[in-house]
This record gives sequence, structure tokens and C-alpha cells, in this order.
Amino acid sequence: MNRTYGLLLGFVVIGMFAAFAVAGDSSRKFQKAVVVSVQEREPNMPRRRNPTDAPVARSEKDYDISLRVNCSVYVGRYESESDDLPGAFAVGQALDVRPGKHVLYVKIPGSRDTQMTLIRRYAATDDSCAPR
Repeated sequence: MNRTYGLLLGFVVIGMFAAFAVAGDSSRKFQKAVVVSVQEREPNMPRRRNPTDAPVARSEKDYDISLRVNCSVYVGRYESESDDLPGAFAVGQALDVRPGKHVLYVKIPGSRDTQMTLIRRYAATDDSCAPR
């Protein structure tokens, strides 16, 4: 009987800690971001297929996209399988993003969510983010 209550209490406590951890983790929520810059890059190596000795197809492009969230700027690498970059990545465009540890999740209107490799993160340096 005591063992049953002890197990039940243990599950309740673990469940409460898990609920607080998920609720308190703001990085799991999408946040508003603004596209700051877009830079085209040549792919470093073949990808998205089995590696071969063939050269990279010219229709594949990579883009480094800088997105500002509050006073932080995240640079993510968007890997395009064609020369087309979605219009949502135009400078000044607002998007919903969710930064992860090594990835950046972006909601693109009218399309599925995109996962980009997080290249770097740095603090914005304009007047609105200056310490007061």
C-alpha cells in the first residue's frame, strides 16, 4: 500500500517538473522576426543526394538569411533545391521563427515550415537595443 502511494507521488512530482520545464521554455514558442539581409552562397559540396564525384548541380543555391528577433540576430542557412528563394525571405519581411540550439525553424506563409542550419547568433547593435 505504501509502495503504491510512493510510486504515485513520484509520478505526480515528475509530471509537475516536466510541465514546468515545457511551459517555462520560451525557445519552444515561435517569435516574430524581421528579415535583415539575404546573401547568396555557393554550396560547399554535393548534398540532398548520395555523394558522387559529379559536380554540384548549378540549380542548387544556399542563402545565408539574417533574421532579427528583438535584440538578437540569427543567421540561418537556407538550402534551396532550385534558384528560387521564397518571397517571404525578402528584406524587411516579417516571419515567425523558433530558434533552436543548432537550427532555426521558420514558418513560411503558404508553404510548410522550414528548418535552417543556425550559422551564428549575435546581438543587434542599433539604438533600440542600447542599454539604458
